[in-house]
Amino acid sequence: MKKLLLTLATTIALGQVAVAEEKVALKYSSFLPEMTQTNHVTIPRLKAKLEELSGGNLSVKSFFGGTLGAGPKTQMRLVKNGVADFAEVPVPYTPGRIKGINVFELPFVVKNNTDSSLKTLDLIEGGQIKGTDRFVVLGALQAGPYLIHTRDKIADLDDLKGKRIRVSGAIQSAIVKEFGAVPVANIPATQIAENLGRKLLDGALVDMGNVYNFRIEGETKYHVTNLELGAFSVLFLMNKDKYNSLSDANKKVIDTVKGKWFTTEIGKEMDIQAADVLKKLKADDSQHLVELSKEDVEKAQKIMEKVISDWTKKNALNAAAYKAVQAK
Repeated sequence: MKKLLLTLATTIALGQVAVAEEKVALKYSSFLPEMTQTNHVTIPRLKAKLEELSGGNLSVKSFFGGTLGAGPKTQMRLVKNGVADFAEVPVPYTPGRIKGINVFELPFVVKNNTDSSLKTLDLIEGGQIKGTDRFVVLGALQAGPYLIHTRDKIADLDDLKGKRIRVSGAIQSAIVKEFGAVPVANIPATQIAENLGRKLLDGALVDMGNVYNFRIEGETKYHVTNLELGAFSVLFLMNKDKYNSLSDANKKVIDTVKGKWFTTEIGKEMDIQAADVLKKLKADDSQHLVELSKEDVEKAQKIMEKVISDWTKKNALNAAAYKAVQAK
């Protein structure tokens, strides 16, 4: 009898160890290809960090290029439905779901990726950004600042008048209109170069880090470097049920990497990429980096006051978000 009890106790103990050491590979979805800076550098770094902290019990299995669900609009739904455990979610493609975050699309708010991405976390925690409570926020990225890139020479603000500029979203449309240019929407980032080449566009608003990713440099030769016109919000959201299903030890690992650590890694790599692109453009004699005069920048800031005012007056949350982002 004693031998039987000992055998049963040993079996139960071994079973408990097996459960504790069960390996979990989190399914990561991105609609973008593997060779983007985030997917090629930061996600592997996250995977390595999870494996290190969990002793190999927690890892990441990546699905790039829309493998789990094509297109930017599907990514939030993939996480919500549990098809993906976490995903790179481009927020502007699901308008109204995350409220207040488009404060970062306003002109002159974003100077670099890292600082504005960390500010995003602050606003989520402070309640000025709402709608993330259904998920676990692993990290944030404000891809920016967005800059003007054109086929023809730009020497001052007046040269923008009448130009057809590709935009993404209502705020960018308002920005371009106030400069006297014509906003052109509903063109995916992957098709900007094609439309520039066909002369259907005169220019585009694109962050510096993605100029080569989307082949913008092949069709635009003039790049305005000192007019920061907002950013593109991306959240790395995790399915809350998946998080809750993890062991306490694995939850602790997620808690260690989510938020500041992961967001800093994302922003840092994007800032490195932007600096590399700027250096590459400088070294190319066919490319022209345009720095507007102090007078033109001040003029632009004055013009953009209407865009900012129109947005903040829409509701109390917008006003609170803008106040918070200016204060930090």
